[in-house]
Amino acid sequence: MGFKVALCIHMVILLPCQFIQIWL
Repeated sequence: MGFKVALCIHMVILLPCQFIQIWL
C-alpha cells in the first residue's frame, strides 16, 4: 500500500518535470 502511494507521488512529480523539459 505504501508502495502504491510512493509510486503515485513519483508519477505526479515526474510527469510535470517531463513536460517542463519538453517545453524548455
